[in-house]
Amino acid sequence: MCTYLDQVGATYYFRRSVPDDIRGKLLTANGNPRSEFKISLKTKDRETAKRLIPAHTIETDRVFAEARSIVHAPAPAPRISNPADWITERELNGIAQLDADNSRREDKREKLEPMIAFLEGRLSGSTEQMSPELRAMKFIRDDEIYSRRLVEDALRVLRAETAELWKNAASDAPTAPDPKAQPSRPYP
Repeated sequence: MCTYLDQVGATYYFRRSVPDDIRGKLLTANGNPRSEFKISLKTKDRETAKRLIPAHTIETDRVFAEARSIVHAPAPAPRISNPADWITERELNGIAQLDADNSRREDKREKLEPMIAFLEGRLSGSTEQMSPELRAMKFIRDDEIYSRRLVEDALRVLRAETAELWKNAASDAPTAPDPKAQPSRPYP
């Protein structure tokens, strides 16, 4: 009996479920959780298919072992002990992600530049002279421009705050406040 042999129509397939302990950790090419491996053996002959099964079994065993070593590996010790540094690193990762996203958007925009120029030409001028469809497109475009400017402003502020945090972290640590000192205003 071939455990992982499956037949769809006349063609044979290697079919193996992902074990429960790593199910959801292995992803398909689309990024969805993988529940099984189903690989066409590209043959209609059962004996040929049975000879091809062991190679796929070994490969899926290797994939499962690798996934288990990652899933069950001990968590690395935290590199950063100061929470202010952790926040700064998280912000830097966010900035890097936003920069990468902006770069991808810029690349897309360059490819679409001729069509964008055509549409912007059609959308310039008074909305009274436009068809309802063009007015709707102009509204969407203006909203998109406004949203992009908000994100760019937020990114600019985040970069400035991050630079300030790094500058403060590089300078000497502030001295502890004097416990005998009175607050500048009394607490209610």
